[in-house]
Amino acid sequence: MTKIITSKTGNHHHYKDNVSATMCKYVIWTPINGLGNRMISIASTFLYAVLTERVLLVKFEPDMHGLFCEPFQESTWILPKNSPFWNCENVETYQSVLAKVDKARNLTLDQLSIPSVLFINLLFAKGYPESFFHCDQNQEALNKVDVLIVLSGHYFVPYLFMTSSFSLKLNKMFPEKNVIFHHVGRYLFHPSNEVWGQITRFYDAYLAKANKRIGLQVRVFNSATLKQEIMDLLLSCIIKNKILPEIDTRNPASNAENTNHTLKVVLVTSLYPEYAENLRTCILEDQLLQEK
Repeated sequence: MTKIITSKTGNHHHYKDNVSATMCKYVIWTPINGLGNRMISIASTFLYAVLTERVLLVKFEPDMHGLFCEPFQESTWILPKNSPFWNCENVETYQSVLAKVDKARNLTLDQLSIPSVLFINLLFAKGYPESFFHCDQNQEALNKVDVLIVLSGHYFVPYLFMTSSFSLKLNKMFPEKNVIFHHVGRYLFHPSNEVWGQITRFYDAYLAKANKRIGLQVRVFNSATLKQEIMDLLLSCIIKNKILPEIDTRNPASNAENTNHTLKVVLVTSLYPEYAENLRTCILEDQLLQEK
């Protein structure tokens, strides 16, 4: 038997006054994309905060409130809604500062007057100038910024190894590079009681009794409707790799011969539930044919 489960994956003077009132330096994480992208970018931003001796604050919209426990004892990592840094429309951008460097020609970034609050866009895009933010001279300049507001939707830890001062610290902190997110994630992301309750109820209802658990991710962009060629590819991959028994609707008897009493549960993650629903239909039709 096989079960299919679906999962949907102010003004400048005001800023300056607020910054000058404290001796701390901050990095503020701002959200974009889905929860998975947000978690890996938060982990990256946290590690950057540790390396640059900054306080990490996260700008959580209502959809993220209550997801995680506070990771820092007797403190909060939530950026207050009334913070002057919540809306960064009037904040100078890293890109505009780089443009000033290009105009000056004989000046480098670390020689330029750096604002106390700076917005940096680290979203992945071909040819974007922020890709050089990891360079040593740029990091020296960014170190002068009191409040760095970061927008990112990906795991940019590998960039940090390109900065010589960071790489020395990182190699001491994480001798094994491939476990960095594991350690940082376990430190930061503790589900709240409400979320953990939902997780355990889901597990008990759908996964606990399974003899075999299978995960499938269908990664499709810009497609609100099911595409048959992608569905055919998904079924072909499943059968070729023997993830599920081969479905032969023309000869139900052959399916019955291969049937065993193993309960398999398939968790399908996709932005589009149609793929899981279509796969569920294929499996159910196959089981009905076997029972006839």
